[in-house]
Amino acid sequence: MIPIIIACCPLFFLQETQPADTSIHHTVMTEYNRYLAGESLTYDKKVDLARNLAHSNLWEEAIKLYTDLLADQPSDPDLLLGRGLVYAWNGRFMESEADLRAVTDQAPSYSDAWMALGNLYLWWDKPGEAEDAYSRWIALAPDRPDPLIARAKALQLVRDFPQARADLIHAQGLGGDPVEIDRLLREMDRIPSPLLWEPLLLHESVSFTNDFSDWTTTTLTVKRELATGSIAVGFARVARFDQMDGAGVLDGYLNLWRRSYGNLRINVASQPDVLPKADVTLEVFQGVGTGWEFSTSYRYMAFSAVQVDIYGVSLAKYAGQWYLRGQLLAVPGEKGNELFAKAAARRYLGSVDDFLEVGAGAGGEVEYGPGEPLYSTMQVFMIRGQKFFRPKLGLTVAGSYQLSDDYNQLGLVLGAVTRF
Repeated sequence: MIPIIIACCPLFFLQETQPADTSIHHTVMTEYNRYLAGESLTYDKKVDLARNLAHSNLWEEAIKLYTDLLADQPSDPDLLLGRGLVYAWNGRFMESEADLRAVTDQAPSYSDAWMALGNLYLWWDKPGEAEDAYSRWIALAPDRPDPLIARAKALQLVRDFPQARADLIHAQGLGGDPVEIDRLLREMDRIPSPLLWEPLLLHESVSFTNDFSDWTTTTLTVKRELATGSIAVGFARVARFDQMDGAGVLDGYLNLWRRSYGNLRINVASQPDVLPKADVTLEVFQGVGTGWEFSTSYRYMAFSAVQVDIYGVSLAKYAGQWYLRGQLLAVPGEKGNELFAKAAARRYLGSVDDFLEVGAGAGGEVEYGPGEPLYSTMQVFMIRGQKFFRPKLGLTVAGSYQLSDDYNQLGLVLGAVTRF
């Protein structure tokens, strides 16, 4: 029996069924009506008819025929697999699970049954169970790339991007589809939100060792995840030098070509005293090789009397649960370029939503001033962490300490993020 089903695998294991051709649909229904009328058919022809009914989206008819066949051979793994697949396509997930579990219990080395069970759980929104089923499939077919790609999709849903990335790189070495692998890698590099909406509230406070009053910034944004990226809009309230400004905020990500995406950040203040009228950053990221990513960026700040241009390049590496990144920024000026270099190491704690990050930087930096940019040479040390205590509620905390020739400053950030 197994060879019959295996020969039909291209039809049985499609992720999505296609609309049936009208003429084929009519032919299949004609054959099925003959079967209902009592016309004698061989076993192979009945199995073939059940498969054609399923492929023609005639799921109820296919289930009935499979059930009739199982009445005579209730333990046949191929028939259970066939009916389990049709149940899954028809959204009858509990019945599908019963059939497919019966197959895997009876024939634990039947790799196609583990594949079907993993697909069922993925469609059923049970990525943890899908991961387990795909892992059994991988153990039975270690030289095939498709089980690794399938498990990577399940891992992506549970936000275990480091392991998903490792599976995709392994699948790439086994000859997996490069277009699909690059698409999945790009999506994970961009770190999409798991839900459509993500409000974020951040409050930052900076204190100084000289007589400057504290600086504070409060930002509220709402992000909407899109099919090809994301967009966040909001408002920022900034208090510096005993003056207060407000600015509109836009932060968008867009998938570009293979393993590439872009980020555009815009802050606009209508009548600023401290902020620039416009603060715009454009950065393009490109993934290469096995876990490498580089980017180029340009930032434009338009103050009332002067504009500032900042150019940047970065190089990053995904290494297991670690994300390592270095960046170099250059600010052209009359006396040459002011350079600022920084590096950071982030450790993911299972999910990409939970992490701890440390970093340091040194060089010339540009700050918002009273109507003009402030230039200073400094060293900075940073630490940042994020933890989701519930799937839809997380906290982020960050601290920094900056040393300059004239003063030192301590920065603290506290934020809350929700999802729905």
